[in-house]
Amino acid sequence: MGIKNIIMELLYIWIDKFRNIDDKGYNFSNQYDVSYNKTNNELIVNDIQGESAVSVTENRLELNSTTNYLAGFFPGNISNITAIIGKNSTGKSNVLDFLLTALHTGNRIKLTSDYFLLFKDDGELKFSGRIGRESIRNSEINCLEIKVGKTEPNSNWHTVFYSNVADNRNYIFEDKITFNYSFSEIQRSQSNKLEYVSSNDFEQTWNRITNNTENSQMIRFKLEPVVFNKVRNNNKDSIINGVYQRYYKAIFQESKSNSNRYKYTLTIALFSYLVENEHISKGGLTDIRLLNNGFAEEIAVLQPKIREVLSNIEIEDFNSNEVCFTSLEQFKLFLDFIDAFDTTNYRLGEFKKDNQFIEVDFDNDFKSLIQPFISLFNLTDIIHHDWSGLSSGMKAYLNLYSQLFNTKETINQTISKSLLICIDEGDLYMHPEWQRSFLNDLIKFINTNFDNKHIQILLTSHSPFLISDLPKENVLLLDKNGIVNRQLGEESSFGANIHQLFANQFFLANKGTTGAFAKEKIIELSNRISSIKTSELSEIEHLIEMIGEPILRYRLQDKLKEYISENFADEDKINWHKRQIEKLESNDKTN
Repeated sequence: MGIKNIIMELLYIWIDKFRNIDDKGYNFSNQYDVSYNKTNNELIVNDIQGESAVSVTENRLELNSTTNYLAGFFPGNISNITAIIGKNSTGKSNVLDFLLTALHTGNRIKLTSDYFLLFKDDGELKFSGRIGRESIRNSEINCLEIKVGKTEPNSNWHTVFYSNVADNRNYIFEDKITFNYSFSEIQRSQSNKLEYVSSNDFEQTWNRITNNTENSQMIRFKLEPVVFNKVRNNNKDSIINGVYQRYYKAIFQESKSNSNRYKYTLTIALFSYLVENEHISKGGLTDIRLLNNGFAEEIAVLQPKIREVLSNIEIEDFNSNEVCFTSLEQFKLFLDFIDAFDTTNYRLGEFKKDNQFIEVDFDNDFKSLIQPFISLFNLTDIIHHDWSGLSSGMKAYLNLYSQLFNTKETINQTISKSLLICIDEGDLYMHPEWQRSFLNDLIKFINTNFDNKHIQILLTSHSPFLISDLPKENVLLLDKNGIVNRQLGEESSFGANIHQLFANQFFLANKGTTGAFAKEKIIELSNRISSIKTSELSEIEHLIEMIGEPILRYRLQDKLKEYISENFADEDKINWHKRQIEKLESNDKTN
């Protein structure tokens, strides 16, 4: 394992008050153990074995190398990975939210209580934060009776936040400073998915999650005309209603070509958006005729008329709250996208009549068609697309990597030396097998795509596999009160059996590792054995045989046998033993 030239590494944060966090410190170093005495405003920095890890050189606090520290434990350019594990509502997500807010100058005004971040900056101990209600500039912390040096991480770090949790939280860090891939932001950043699936990196990801049994041609996307579905039955204008009825019938009932359906969907989605925001006047629709049944004229005649209406729209302010387009050029690009379907013969996948959205194969034809228009898929007020036919676990897996892939294009071109990646329950919704390989896959992807940055990763999770993948120094366990424990004096969890981890690190040691319903039924069964009648024997035996845990099943069988021996009449005992012999003989013949 080679020693890495780490530019800056986050070691520790202390938070006085933030949401449900009250006077708590969090260690993010696998080399040092940091504690803070709030009363004395004094830092203690030891190595993992408990020896002092700080020396004073020319009035500077320098961090010593430590004997048992494995430099380069994580491959490539990843300096450290820390997992925060705890029950719900213990503050795991709040730690990430606080940290991303405190790292950048523009966000810190939102923090109203004391805090500090402690760094290893080219071997020197430095901090950033606010202590004793002082400003960041005037705040001081002592260590070995020496003032800790100050640093400004804002210019040295880029930060990434990713969350699979669909809670629509309001994060206090600013999107423009942190790459914010919270659940709600992912829904607005639809083009990232398309960019990733179009890339050369995607094939490896797809093969990993499908075990090479399918190819990328099987990826499908669905397109939903959001505003059209929203307003279709709410408009009182007869002409607009006729247009809506005709397009709905053409898209979902009549058209056999997904290319036409896609074109009609884009057209009516844009038309509906402009109608809802009062950018289309009734006077602009005078050329559209209504038939006797209330429908507008046939789609072949109607489509060019609506397209002409759209091209004549004059929208002066594309930055207003009413218009989701960022520029007149983007609006025109949308019109060009509609026109592109008139010059293509692509089938865009098979037609499915039972769908209430458009579904297309993401093949090479579709890639080449949409590539010039990919930014338009972020206009989610008009259209929305998502993976089609994938499980929630596959979506979660692909969402993570599509967002990280999008980040690398910007990050790799910057001069910042360090990258902090915070992932909040990134393995949520994933099958246990994908959870088992989650960290390994993530490490490989990051080292492949961010090859010129020093990277630190913080993860929150409920997965025992993550604990098994990390040494004890890299795991923060939060108890029900949010109190932090790194278990430095205990056996390592690295490579541990997940059943053991469930019992210990996941707070089940006193509650058992069976489901709560099963536990209650088994206790009830054990109590019944102490007072059963002969008529209940068959039912009791069947219930015992249902239990999957062999030791528990054998103990209950022994308890039943003992009760029968002590309490049943001789004739009943003989009949019971005969039935046991018959069962054994039957099982022997079966085997």
